[in-house]
This record gives sequence, C-alpha cells and structure tokens, in this order.
Amino acid sequence: MAVFLLLLLWAGVLAVFYFFAALQPVFAAIILVFSLGSQPWLMHAKLIYKARAEGQKSLARSRLQQWFVRDCSSLSPLGIEKTTAEYTTRTLLQVWVGVVFWFAVLGPIAAFIYRCCAELARAWPMFSPRYADFGAVADATFRMLNWLPHQLVAYSLRALLWLARKPRLAPAAVGMHRQDAELFSLAAAWNGTNLGGPIIYDGRKISRTRFNANTSNATKPTRVRMLLLKYLGVQLWVALLMFTVLVLRTML
Repeated sequence: MAVFLLLLLWAGVLAVFYFFAALQPVFAAIILVFSLGSQPWLMHAKLIYKARAEGQKSLARSRLQQWFVRDCSSLSPLGIEKTTAEYTTRTLLQVWVGVVFWFAVLGPIAAFIYRCCAELARAWPMFSPRYADFGAVADATFRMLNWLPHQLVAYSLRALLWLARKPRLAPAAVGMHRQDAELFSLAAAWNGTNLGGPIIYDGRKISRTRFNANTSNATKPTRVRMLLLKYLGVQLWVALLMFTVLVLRTML
C-alpha cells in the first residue's frame, strides 16, 4: 500500500503541473531528462573501477556501499568488479530503456512512474530481510512495468550476439528475478564479463546464479569505457526505434 501511495502522490503532483504547463513539450523533455538521470552513478562507477584497478579495495568498497543496501565490506576484487558491472548494466540497459520506452508509448508521466518504481525496487530489495514486505510489492510493480522494455532489450542483445556469433549463457534464475537473470546472462555474453554470484544482506548470504563469460582472465579489470561504448550502441538502437514510435503516435 505504501508503494502505491508514494507513486500516486509523486505522479499526481507531477501530472497536475504537466497538465497546466504552458509549454508541455518543454516540460515533457525536462521530465524525460530527469527520469533518465544516471550521470552520478556513471561518475562513481569510473572512480570505483579506477580504485579497483589500483588495488585500493577499501576505497572501492566504500564507494559501492553508498549505492547498495547489501553488504559490500567483504567484496573481493572480482566481487567489486561484478557488483559495479551489474549496476551499470541495470542503469544503462534496464532502467534507461524502460524510461525511453514508456515515454514514447504513454508519455512523460508514465516514464516518471517507471523510474520511481525502479528506484523503489532498488531502495527496498525484496531479498533483504529488513525490506521484505515493502520490497516484494515494489519489485512486483517494477517487474510488471518492465516486462515490455525487458523484451526489447533481450531481443536486441540476442540479435547482437547472433551477429557477432557469440555463444549465449543459460539464464538460470537462482536468487534473482528471471528478468535480471536473462539480462545478466545476455550482457555478460555480449561484453565478455562475469556477473552474478552470491550477495550478503544483513549478514545473510544469498546464493545467486553466476554468469561467467570471462573464464580465461577473470581477475583482469574491465575497461569501463569499452563497457559503456557497447551499451551506448544498444541505447542508440532503442532510441531510434522509440523515436519512430513517438513520431507515429504523434501523427496518429
């Protein structure tokens, strides 16, 4: 109930301002930019990768802990790498695509609601004993809104893997939602990185599927720029597709 009350309050206030705005296209663009916002994390991710590459594990862990409810204090260098890559994958592929998708299909308020659901699901992880009740509702709401954008991302990554003739990893969902398992399996195969693995909430270890696409040199730090460039290609494809949808919706 609390999740829906928060969404109703935030989206309702924003919808009133949007409805009475003199320049609705400008206000819609502002909402889109705000809903897409990922620059703080990307700057943080680069600093985390840099600290990890320089062997400053404590610094990398402390920077990670600012973004996660889970325990990051005991992460190994590989764990730091995978945790950062996972959040970057979710930010640039899952959340970014979802915001653009709903903006093109239903408009700026829908995009804002989607981003709010994504942030609530992150702030109240359902696997954490502390947030189990709120987290279950927040996660279920987000997964419902994320189903269509997830299909778009999944089919795009499958097409890229097929064109590049790269093998796909089995998307077994242990300790995570099926959407995350499929996203991580495809992203790991596309980037040649390792994702997944166990996590710790409040001293409780939760087993998760491992997606190991880099078995030859797993300890070598990821080149963050290459990761971002590969995701940028997917984003540009989705942006072009959704722009076409937006134009058609405007014409009709």
